[in-house]
Amino acid sequence: MEGARGERRLDQGDRSEGLDRARLRYGAGRGRADQALSEKGALAETTGIKLAAVIATGSLYALAALLALLVVRPHLRPRKAKREAPQGLIYFGHLRRRSSHGVEDALEQLTAAQARADLARQLAALGQIGWRKHRLLQCSLNSLVLGTTALALARFAL
Repeated sequence: MEGARGERRLDQGDRSEGLDRARLRYGAGRGRADQALSEKGALAETTGIKLAAVIATGSLYALAALLALLVVRPHLRPRKAKREAPQGLIYFGHLRRRSSHGVEDALEQLTAAQARADLARQLAALGQIGWRKHRLLQCSLNSLVLGTTALALARFAL
C-alpha cells in the first residue's frame, strides 16, 4: 500500500505478520529471560558456582545501570537555588528566577569582589558535582566489567 508521496505504508496485515514473526522468534510473546528461567529453560537446573555467577552478573549489570543513571541525572538542588537566587548570577538555577532586565540591573551593580566570590562558589560547586559524577561513572564501568567477567564465568563454568 502506498501513501500520498509514494512511500510504502504498513497495513494491518503487515503489522500482524511482524508480530507473529516476533512471537515465533521470542517464544510466543515471552522474553528470553522467561524462557531461560522456565522449567525447561537453560537456567532451570543451574546450581553452584554457575548460578552464583548468573546472579552476580544480573546484580552487577543492574548496579552499573543504576550508577550510570545517577551520572546523567541533573543535579539541580531547587530549594538551595531558590535561597541563593538573589545573590547568584552564574548558575542557571539562580538566573531562571530573574528577568533579563533584572539580570542587567544586577550586573551593573556587581563589584569585582562580588563577581569573584560568586564565580569561586560556582566553580567549587561544579568541581564537586563533576568529581562525584566521574566517580559514579567509574564505578558503573567497573560494575559492567565485573558483570561481564561473571557472565563469562557462568558461561564456561563446569
